[in-house]
Amino acid sequence: MSTETKHYYVMKAGSLYLEDVWEEWEDDINYSFTEKLSKAMKFYEYNLTSEWGAPKYLWNNVAEKNIKTLEEMCEFFNGEMIKVAMKTIWKEV
Repeated sequence: MSTETKHYYVMKAGSLYLEDVWEEWEDDINYSFTEKLSKAMKFYEYNLTSEWGAPKYLWNNVAEKNIKTLEEMCEFFNGEMIKVAMKTIWKEV
C-alpha cells in the first residue's frame, strides 16, 4: 500500500468555499462558492506571497478594481485561507 499527502489552501467565507472565478465584465459577480471542500479552488504556497496570488479575473465591484492578492481576496469576501492536507492511499493490484 502506498500513500501520498498533498498540501494546499482554500479560501473559506462563513461555511462556504470559493469554487470558481471567470472572466465576466458585464456582471457584478464573476465568482461562485460551494459547500464541498473537494470542489474548492486550490491555492498553493506561491499564491500566498505572490503579488498576483488571487484568481486573475476576480473583481471588487465596490472599489471597482482587480483583486490582486489573497489578502485582498479574503478581505473582500470576509474570509480566511485554510490549509488542507489531502491524503491519498492506494494499493497496487
